[in-house]
Amino acid sequence: MDEASPLGVYLVKSGSKGDRLLFRYPYAVDAESDSHANRKRANPYATIVHEDTLNTTRARTCSEVSDKNLVLISDKALSNLFATKSELCNRKFELKVNDVRFVGHPVQLCSKRETSTFLMFNVVFALKANASHDIVNFYHDFTHKIAIALSSEEMRCSYLSVELKGMLRAHDDTVAMPEDCGESPYYLILTRSQLARDLQRAYNELHSSGSVQLHINRWINVSFCLPHKVHRLSLARNCVKAEAIQKCLTQLRPYHALLLLVDPRELVESLPNDASSALVRLIHTASPMRSLVQLAADTDLALRQVFQLSAHLVYWAKATIIYPLCESNCYVLAPNAPTSVKSPVHERFAEMFPGVSLPAIMSKFSMPTSLSQLNDPMDLKNERKQLLQILVWMLQEKILMQLHTYVYLVPTEQPNNGYLGSRPYLSEPHLGHRPATSQSDFSGSVPSEDSMIGSPSQSSQSSKCGSEEDLSPAESDGRFALSWDEKEAVARVPAYRNLEDRKLFLRLCPHFKGKDHLEEIMYYENVRRSHLLALLDKFREVLFTVQHEDPTVAVFYS
Repeated sequence: MDEASPLGVYLVKSGSKGDRLLFRYPYAVDAESDSHANRKRANPYATIVHEDTLNTTRARTCSEVSDKNLVLISDKALSNLFATKSELCNRKFELKVNDVRFVGHPVQLCSKRETSTFLMFNVVFALKANASHDIVNFYHDFTHKIAIALSSEEMRCSYLSVELKGMLRAHDDTVAMPEDCGESPYYLILTRSQLARDLQRAYNELHSSGSVQLHINRWINVSFCLPHKVHRLSLARNCVKAEAIQKCLTQLRPYHALLLLVDPRELVESLPNDASSALVRLIHTASPMRSLVQLAADTDLALRQVFQLSAHLVYWAKATIIYPLCESNCYVLAPNAPTSVKSPVHERFAEMFPGVSLPAIMSKFSMPTSLSQLNDPMDLKNERKQLLQILVWMLQEKILMQLHTYVYLVPTEQPNNGYLGSRPYLSEPHLGHRPATSQSDFSGSVPSEDSMIGSPSQSSQSSKCGSEEDLSPAESDGRFALSWDEKEAVARVPAYRNLEDRKLFLRLCPHFKGKDHLEEIMYYENVRRSHLLALLDKFREVLFTVQHEDPTVAVFYS
């Protein structure tokens, strides 16, 4: 069990009649594991060894904590722990006992009826003690949301008082049953109480998927997403940290595309009834061929709203961010690609594309490969369309990752002191968002990248010869500054004598620090790929290019 999964969920009330644990889940030890333990003790001649329980408890690590350990804790002990004083209500509740950490948000109850005997309630989740501080805060946020929803329903229609009284009656009914009945009061509560079933559902969904959609009293929606869980690529891999996801969302750019990870119809059906119509339109219109700019135009939404909705889908692991599919895109197998033929990914691929070998497709991307290299002029249109569908599916399954080209300005000669000093820039130029032109829709062929970007800016003067002194006017605007060795190296390049090439080079020079890939330079500087590649070739003596993944998106492949 990973640290993001809960060990248990509890509901405690405090009132004029004392404190009581009304509900807990899980409430019983797994019958299968219990029977297995009984089978192990079936030998009547086995020697009984009395364990040193004190040392055993101390030696037990957090990884050995299970639901069974918590089930053995009595209800009275838990109620004493979770029923806080009024001074500790309406704030975060966190308690660590041995290898378990309890997180909740106790709330003083303001009932609509003055005769109510309930004064406080607390919904608590049990976690491993080694759970990160970030995960603990997320669980506290979830319990806070549940507490707000229950308090609101209590004020509106005394919903919580009715549910708590029903749980108390279930406990009393169980006590009145014959001793040999053995029925748990919590099983009876699950059959009677909708609130108990909601808490059970929250526990199970946090275990399975990490996202929860509750409908408290069929009136208030409580949505919760644990990004550490929902973005897990498999049970064998580490959790994705929430701060890494937030960093990725802050790096959204207008030239990005939204790739849905689930079926659009299923995603729309899973939305609440009061979901935004803009979100529904975005889901139906999203395509790996459309940038966010074109998506905003096609859905008649503001670009800012498209950014917010896209970030929402990415956060909930319903979509991911890619660069729009085009012929120049370069892909390679992801580091954690499932290469084993026994992987369940191969079974899903066979169901989606019968007659196609996934290992054969993966072998084409064992080395960085662009889509233009895969295009065969002899292929039929249907075959090209199937290849694109396979590519999209592999991107959804995180089998492939895109590589981007980054550019560094490196002088050809070292300074006299034998060490390449830092090349500071005085200030970054202001890069405004420029709208991109429309892309062609998914029609079985990949559009060229020139159709995805505006025409490059035109120089106002024709090319002519120049000297090294022409660097001075470019520097006078304070955009950037070149070191002395960089100036000398750039001035020795033959293409520098061409005024048009020199102006374009100096305009793009702030991007040649290895932080911006070609696609970002193309968008913000409004330059076509062909022109940019030609410029890089002309200044290849001082420009160094490398290929690697986008660091902001690489978090989903770790």
